[in-house]
Amino acid sequence: MPLQSSNEMPKSLRPYSSGHSITPRGLSAGAIDGIRHGRFDRLFPETQTTAPDDAMLLKLAEFMVTSFEADGVGAPDPGRPIIEAEVSDENATIPAAYTYFGQFVDHDLTLDVTGFGQSQKDAKAVIDFRTPALDLDCVYGGGPADQPSLYRKASNGARHLLRLGDAIAGAGPGSTRNDLLRLPALPDDPAQIALIGDKRNDENKIVSQVQATMISLHNKIYEDDDFHPGIADPDVRFENTVRLVRWHYQWVVLFDYLSGHICMSTALSDFGSLETPHLPYYAAVMAKGRDYPFMPVEFSGAAYRLGHSMVRPSYSLSAANLTKGVDGAGVPNPRFPTFGKRGDDLRGFGEPITSIWSIDWGFFIDGVTPTAPPAGAVVPQPSYRIDTRVVNPLSHLPEFEGLPPERKQEANLAYRNLNRGVGLGLPTGEEVAAALKITPLSNDQVWSAGSNRYKDEDGPSEIKSRRAAITAQGFAGHFKDRTPLWYYILREAEYYGCTRELPEAYLAGIVAAGEDPEAVKQEDLNYGGQHMGPVGSRVVLETFLGLLSYDEKSFIHQPTWRPHAKLNTGGGDFTLGKLIDYALG
Repeated sequence: MPLQSSNEMPKSLRPYSSGHSITPRGLSAGAIDGIRHGRFDRLFPETQTTAPDDAMLLKLAEFMVTSFEADGVGAPDPGRPIIEAEVSDENATIPAAYTYFGQFVDHDLTLDVTGFGQSQKDAKAVIDFRTPALDLDCVYGGGPADQPSLYRKASNGARHLLRLGDAIAGAGPGSTRNDLLRLPALPDDPAQIALIGDKRNDENKIVSQVQATMISLHNKIYEDDDFHPGIADPDVRFENTVRLVRWHYQWVVLFDYLSGHICMSTALSDFGSLETPHLPYYAAVMAKGRDYPFMPVEFSGAAYRLGHSMVRPSYSLSAANLTKGVDGAGVPNPRFPTFGKRGDDLRGFGEPITSIWSIDWGFFIDGVTPTAPPAGAVVPQPSYRIDTRVVNPLSHLPEFEGLPPERKQEANLAYRNLNRGVGLGLPTGEEVAAALKITPLSNDQVWSAGSNRYKDEDGPSEIKSRRAAITAQGFAGHFKDRTPLWYYILREAEYYGCTRELPEAYLAGIVAAGEDPEAVKQEDLNYGGQHMGPVGSRVVLETFLGLLSYDEKSFIHQPTWRPHAKLNTGGGDFTLGKLIDYALG
């Protein structure tokens, strides 16, 4: 396919003249003109099975956050130092940045404000308070005319740059340079609330820096004349910038994040041409008279919650801060805990990003050079595996501190996901597999542990401990042929997700540490969880391709467009790492 320069705006996308009652696209909130939010709907019929007992759902959720060792249940794991690989937990094929990029994408697409425990089986009645498009409305808000507080003046005098907050002392190339714009603390309220398009992008100190990076990307592209040849009008320049930022972002989502890391490597080819992808389930719903794209509940309520299993219990942010972390008990740890004691952990919502929290993105993703990592450091830090395990910090979410004992289960993220699936009447994993004409996992395969390339280990092992415990819990009998969709998709990833080679740099570190690389390769295969399986991949890609296909302004409708050479340095695949490196370089 021939390449087209990304410097010139395609004629079909050049904005019309604006009047008092007309706002040019790009100066408004979303990719879909005329709507601020959309609706949810179903790709597949509501489940025909009886709902599982709530007590068993809670039992399953508690099991998912339980740590195991070779001899049985172990203590919650705070995460090893950055100089030690954690083969049983870490997914070295997906760097940790993708966990939080995925969260950012989720916030760009969906916001369901239905309260916990509220049954809402009429999916069409659930409002999605985000535009159902990859349009970065979480960054642009309502645009400079509607939300001028998010914008500042550019060098040409137009209010077309997005505001950032305080500069971060000592932040160099590849590191977050600025905090988000924040309201000042008040005498009776110390929280410094971020002024951004979606408050959730300040809920932890990592996703807030993804938001800041996307703001930096917009500002850098806007001020660089190389992206705007022949464009003199400031409004047209803004429009062109928004288009380029969105398209580079969409490209990374589809080809790098999804096809390159999260989904099965062959899954995208099953949809045929990207210009006219084969979307039998999404298109069937659209054909029933829908005017705008929708958000499938199977995606938002189950499949795209895969990222919850990828969260680490702790992270190292940069070389400068390796001695400043403490675990939840206050014990020194070179990684900051995901959740622990407020002020010492990575929770956000009102906590500014200062030098101690600034991320060196080379510690999180390939394509950005880390600054002075310690000898033997495993960088970029891997995510955790996409499997049926969730780290202990997610079993007591800090925003639910203070709940009475009879409601403590509401702080367990795994239980919230399982409970929400029942409330939505989501089809079971087996029902979705049957609808997709995919051979489902057998009951024995679902209620087990390890991958389909598991090679029996000599003596006791963590996988054997988990298998014995699953049997003892009685899950196979209670959930037979009615596996909750979220759990099924995670288990399918654990079972089938063992097809990718470990990165050479990761294996080099294994050798340097004196370990046998062949043994580590087999251990990695035993655990699986590198990527989603066939059902999860299909639901996720069908949703993303549906959203892109029914957004006539998305990049897939410009088949010759390619990422700009200034971002895609060195050619080859354009990745999230390259996007971050350009934005913060």
